This record gives sequence, C-alpha cells and structure tokens, in this order.
Amino acid sequence: MIRVLHLLFHRNIFQLFLGDRFEEACTHRAFALAYAILGKSKKASQSFAQAIRLLEDLDERYDRARTLLELGRFLGRIGKGDEGIDYLLKARDLFEDLPSKYWMGIADLETAKVRLRKGGTDLAIISLDRAHRLLEATSENEALRQCSKLRTLIEKAMVKISLRASHHSIPDDNPDNLLKFLVKKAAASRAFAVLTEDGDFKMKAAYNIEEDKARRLLELLSAKSLRTPIISTNLQFSKQLSSVERQGVRSFVLVPFGPDGEGGVLYLDRKGPLNQKDLTLSVRLADVLALKIAQIRHDELRMENLSLRKELAKRGYPEIITRDEKMFDILNLVDKVKDYSTPVLIEGETGTGKELIARAIHYKGLRSAKPFVPLDCGALPDTLAENELFGHKKGAFTDAKEDKPGLFELASGGTLFLDEVSNLSLRTQAKLLRVLEEGRTRRIGEAKLRNVNVRVIAASNRSLEVAIAGGEFREDFYHRLKVIEINLPPLRRRRKDIPLLIQHFIEQSSAQRKKKVKGITAQALDILRHYRWSGNVRQLKNEIERAVILTEGEWITPPVLSPTIKRIKPRKNMESYNIQEIVKVLSENNWVRRKAARALGIPESTLRRRLKVHGVEIPANPE
Repeated sequence: MIRVLHLLFHRNIFQLFLGDRFEEACTHRAFALAYAILGKSKKASQSFAQAIRLLEDLDERYDRARTLLELGRFLGRIGKGDEGIDYLLKARDLFEDLPSKYWMGIADLETAKVRLRKGGTDLAIISLDRAHRLLEATSENEALRQCSKLRTLIEKAMVKISLRASHHSIPDDNPDNLLKFLVKKAAASRAFAVLTEDGDFKMKAAYNIEEDKARRLLELLSAKSLRTPIISTNLQFSKQLSSVERQGVRSFVLVPFGPDGEGGVLYLDRKGPLNQKDLTLSVRLADVLALKIAQIRHDELRMENLSLRKELAKRGYPEIITRDEKMFDILNLVDKVKDYSTPVLIEGETGTGKELIARAIHYKGLRSAKPFVPLDCGALPDTLAENELFGHKKGAFTDAKEDKPGLFELASGGTLFLDEVSNLSLRTQAKLLRVLEEGRTRRIGEAKLRNVNVRVIAASNRSLEVAIAGGEFREDFYHRLKVIEINLPPLRRRRKDIPLLIQHFIEQSSAQRKKKVKGITAQALDILRHYRWSGNVRQLKNEIERAVILTEGEWITPPVLSPTIKRIKPRKNMESYNIQEIVKVLSENNWVRRKAARALGIPESTLRRRLKVHGVEIPANPE
C-alpha cells in the first residue's frame, strides 16, 4: 500500500506541475502492476487502460507493447484468457514492427502459458514453438529455460487429457490394421507396437520401420521403464532427446499397454508436430491393441494346448501339458521304464507333479490293469506307517479286531507309490529295504511271510543325499530306490510352459465354475511368467483358480492376482538365481548359453553378464 501511495504522489506531480504524459503513463502501468499484486483486479485493469491510452496518444510503440504484454499476462492469470490472448497478440504485432525478436518471443511464450491454462494444448505448443525459435536466435538462456519448463508442463497436460478421454471410436480389427488406422488418422510417418516377453520386446505390428531401428528407438527412450504415456512435441528443442532426433524423428508418442506398463508399448512419430488428438487417439488405440494382442495370444495358446494335448494323449500322457525339452526327456525315460518292475525314485520340489509322473509310469505300463496305491509318508507316525504298509493279524494289538492286509498286498501286481519317502523312520526304511530285496512281507503279529509282486515308486521333495549326510536316511535304501532316477525341474525352469498351463487352468476352472473367463491380459501374464513359484504347478493352479473366481469380465487382469504376487516385480534379470543354480542349468544344457538362458527364462545377454560377474568360465570341451 505504501508503494501505491508513493506512485500516486508521483502521478499527481507529473500531471499538475511537469505535464509529462509519458511519465504519467509509466506511473499508471506501475499502478496497474501494484494493484495486480494486491489482488485489486478492477483497479489494475483501469490503470492498464489509462497507461495504454496515453502511450497510444504519444505513439510510444515499445512501451505500449510492453504494457499490452503485462495486461495480457495479468488477464490470463485471473481467468480472462481470451481477452488476455487478444492483448498478447497485439503486443506481439507491435514488437514485430519495431522489430524485437526477444520481446516477440516473450509475447509468444506468455501466449502459450495462457493457452495452457485454458486447456488449449495444441495452440499452446504452436505459440511455444514460435517463441522457442525466436529466443534461440537471441541466446537468452533464462527465457529458453522457461520455454523448456513450459514444454514439459504442456506435454504432461496432454498426457492427462489423453488418459481421461474416451470419445474416440476405434475399429474392431487385427493389430496390423489398427496400426494402419492410427497412422492414417494421425498422418504419421512411422509406427509400431511391441509386446514384452521374457524381459524383451517382440514386434507385433509395424508401419514403415524396420525392427532393428525400432529397437534402437526403444533403447534410446528407455521404453522398458515406461509407466505412463509420453509425448515429445518438438525434438528440435529437446537436448535430452537429441539422440532420438538424429534417428530422423521430429515428434513422437510412446504409450505403454495398460496401467502398469508391463505389457508392451505403442510408438508413433511424424515429421511435423503431433497434437492432442494424436496422443489421445494413440492412448485409446493402445488399450484396444493390448486387448487384441491378448485375444490373439489366447487363441494361439488354446490351439497350441490342443495340439500338445493331442500329441501327448497319443503318447499316453493326457494329463501332462508341456513343451519343455527337459520334460520331454523325462517322458521319453518313462516310455523306456514303464514295463519293468525296477524301483523308481522321483525327486523334485513340492508341486512339480511327482505323483503325475508316477501315475504315468503305472498306467502306461504292463501293470496298468492292476492297482495304483499311493501313500503319503509325511502324514503317518512310525507305528502307523508299518501298519499301513504291511498290515496286521487279528489280536496283534488292542485295536486289531480283524486281519488287515497292508498296502503291499493291496497293490499286488500293480504299483505302490511312496510319496515324501524321506519322512519314514530309519526302522521303517530298514523293513522296506528287506521287502524290496526279498519280495516278501510279514503282517504285524504274524510269522507267515507273504510273497508280493509290487513295483515301488518313491518320491521326495528334498534331496535324499542331504538326508543321508544328516543321518536321516539309509544309504543302502536310497541306492535300492534310485535304480531309475527322475529329477523333475521346478516351474521357474519351465517358463515356456507357464502360459500353456495358465490357459489350461483357466479353461478348466471356468468350466467347473460356469464362468466365461477367456484368458489373461498381457500385463497379468507377464507378472505370472516371471514369478518364482516356490509351490510350482500346484501353486500356479491355485492362483488361477482364485483369479477366475474374482474376475468379473472375460480377462484376468493384474488387480485380481494375489497381493504377494503383485508386490513382486516381474523378474527381468537373474538376481533371484544363485550362481550354483546357474551353473547347474548350464551343465544340464551341455554348457550352451543360449539353451541355458531359455531354460532360466532370461535373455542370453543377461546370463553372460552374470557369468562374467562371478568369473564362471565355459569349459572348452564340455562333455
């Protein structure tokens, strides 16, 4: 207020004594700025008008232009954008007549700011580009910094607007035709869509660009870490993206599929500036494109599932779903041993399908017409285990009210499956060893020996060699069981099977619950593909069953996945593998890095880096 009184005093002095109308006009402008700061909009507007009228009478073009600029900026700030733009454009015309490139640029910069406040992002970009060119010619660094800052704000505003919009009509078509539709509507130069698979991008549709150039652009734009759409309206003024401009790009749009950005990205560029409509259309089309790709993947997986199941059913494995080389090796081994009575030991983590393989051995072999008798050794105390295995004679103990045959007798001619055999006591192991060696059993409380013709298949979710070292398992019994040894790989080493298993479980669970869930989105699939699955196939089955129940539409999406799974980022590297696991997988794949990387579910380049870090060298002549 003191400042206003001071200015008022000077204005009266100029009017009454000096008669200096120019100084009076300058004082009015100063009053206007002071009133603007104090929030007195009406008085500010009146003072601006008085200053402009005096300067116009005096034909003071420079100061009139400056005053028009300040008035336009002020009106833009108080919500009178249209009036503000009119005054800013008049100021620019005056600066152009002077001429003054710097002040023309400032007028355009202020016009861009007002247009952004009004929500006119496209017009704001046009004004900003013009300002940027003029100010670059004057090398005014502070003004150029303002231009760069404003460009970032405009581009962010464009993204927000595009994410809210939903009025664009997108055709129901395949990915290639959807891309052509986008290119035509946006008058684009190039476009492509890629999907994230195994931590890398796979080209799904492209227009006027080769795959290697597309990959280079994605690398320069750090597309793998993208979570929200980005637009660059003019790369000529972006120092951070100069490497992209050298690829022949003027402006571009990059849109991730879905809210979490893990499905893939859509890219579009043009030699001229892209606008708000182009970005909004790209965002809308990306969502449709993601759904279309999910539908295509669903159809491909369904057809692949049918083909594999027919092939495996012909071989006698209707319940097994796999395309994993290791699993096919195991099935080939099953084919070789199925008709013999030789004991088989199946080792593998919980949920890998040990009983499934045991049943396959039984039902494919000559014993298939006889019983398959399973026993969960982990659920039985020592005394009860012997009773279950060998049976008892009436009166052998208090509750033995009648003769009871043991499982060996019940499985006669067939197969006895001892699941989690490592839980048996050393005493029970010794008795079982005798049965395996002699082929005879004795019921508890009975002296009579009974001949049994039983094939024993044992399974363990822990290493029996480790149990032997700890004194928990008999070494002689171990060697008797492992005449034929099968090691089932964990699901994390069968990552190619995960999409097939997911689709199978979706169809199975949907049919059981009479729901119409078709498949899974790319984002949700990518999360499940890279999860570690400590519970293996059983855990995956339970997860899909849960997701099907919670899904309200036709597609399983990330929100319906278990919280523990969603919290873990999809693995794009090997950090959760220790070096011993890596070396083991390399050895299993004859030290061929390409095959080992595929088995681990990661890019070969990542495997090479990890080996280098740990100093692991590939043998010159691997056996």
